[in-house]
Amino acid sequence: MKKITRTSVLAISIAIIALVWLFAVAAYTAIFELPEICWGSIVCTIIAVIITELYLLVFRKNPGEQGIEPAALGIILTISFMVVTILLNTIFVLVEHGDFNWILLLLNFMVVASYIIPLLWVELSVARLIRQLKVTEQKTTPSVNIGKKLGELLAITEDAEIRGKLLKLKEAVDYGTNISTNATAEKEAQMGALLDELAQLTIARADRLIILNKVEAAEMTWKMRSSTASSVR
Repeated sequence: MKKITRTSVLAISIAIIALVWLFAVAAYTAIFELPEICWGSIVCTIIAVIITELYLLVFRKNPGEQGIEPAALGIILTISFMVVTILLNTIFVLVEHGDFNWILLLLNFMVVASYIIPLLWVELSVARLIRQLKVTEQKTTPSVNIGKKLGELLAITEDAEIRGKLLKLKEAVDYGTNISTNATAEKEAQMGALLDELAQLTIARADRLIILNKVEAAEMTWKMRSSTASSVR
């Protein structure tokens, strides 16, 4: 079953509001016996609803939790667009000029253009943000994996001295430069291999001095990696 999102709820709400508005216009023209139903205002509002529904349900880009604000700007523009469209066409209905006339069509065209042009800019910005987030995620994955391996090691290590060294090393990994480059890839691979060996030695309850030597080797490897990362920034 497809999850109902806030965007879907907004799309449904806009459609319902538009239907209520259409019925209200039909009732108004019937009550006041207008010579012609306000087809121009009705068609312009329907077009506006179609545009917003297509955007919300098909074309809208969502960068995720790290980009809520940029994604929200498109929603704000959409709500504003529908409010202005309905108010504008309601005015034309009330003054009984809601049929197809050049002023109505021109103003509606201007409203649509005022919505689509900034919306395209917003979507291009969101698309660029999504690409940047993906690149950043790729560059931080090695450091994140190393941090996870150290966390797993801490969970299975009982020796107080070794735990202290591992904890200090994890802090260095967590709070150090986490962006990986081609220059740091080799040291990160070595670090990962050393941590895998440490996990195997710890599980096998190997000699304490062997484990300490491996921890010291991991510390030295990470220091070299951090030095390389700092020098290439």
